Amino acid sequence: MKLDSRYKAFFALLRYSLGIGESFAHRLSAEEWGWMREEAIRQALVGVLYMGVKNLPEDLRPPRLLLMQWAFDAENIRGTNQKVNEVAAKLTRMFKKRGRESVILKGPANALLYPDPFARSCGDVDIMLPGGRDSVVKLLTEMELMEGATVNSLHAELAESLFSVSVEVHYVASNTYSPFQNRRLHLQAFAETLCPYTEAA
Repeated sequence: MKLDSRYKAFFALLRYSLGIGESFAHRLSAEEWGWMREEAIRQALVGVLYMGVKNLPEDLRPPRLLLMQWAFDAENIRGTNQKVNEVAAKLTRMFKKRGRESVILKGPANALLYPDPFARSCGDVDIMLPGGRDSVVKLLTEMELMEGATVNSLHAELAESLFSVSVEVHYVASNTYSPFQNRRLHLQAFAETLCPYTEAA
């Protein structure tokens, strides 16, 4: 199968996995399935594509060993996502107790848009707080979360040992370094309470 045909099959499987394609009718060789899995790994879509792979008819599925490896990887992604969501919920509650609303960004927030939120690959928690850098760092220090943290112009990255996953506490909404853009995004995020995790996990 030519590369163009492989990508057609790849995107057909992606559509099928997301529930926007009626069926997946490509009959792939073991080699082609190996390529599909490698491409899924490269594009961080292993868990998402597995949603479709596990529902394929027996005669369209990958070879058994590859299917088992794919299932193992997807289960690991699910476990990581559960941990990330638990930490996101915990942080949201911690900040709320301090009188600070927060917004979950990137991976865990986008995952809510998928048929199975636990299938999307995401490995860290990105949470945004209002108030600017000095205010956020002061709050994190008062909460004894700054030991081992690194701070830059966009966020404070907490020590992974605190929550067993990587956590970035953002005080700037965008890396455009435009104060007007960042202020607009902050106002929009907190006014509309995008992706709140108060009751998550």
